[in-house]
Amino acid sequence: MATSDDESTASKPSLLARLRALRSDVRGAQMVEYTVIIGGVAMACMVVFVTLGVAIAQSFAFNRSSLFYPYP
Repeated sequence: MATSDDESTASKPSLLARLRALRSDVRGAQMVEYTVIIGGVAMACMVVFVTLGVAIAQSFAFNRSSLFYPYP
């Protein structure tokens, strides 16, 4: 006859069994992958906007000064 300790350990999976089950569980993996991809694209866009933004702002400043002050 089994004791109460044997029954409680038989009904609970071991830590190793839970880790194996967790490793084989792939629910939500696609959402994480898409989140990483979207984050990478957003970071690349921010770098491009910052890099080009400075050059465009300097170009506008030069053109504005040329239009408002055509004669030196």
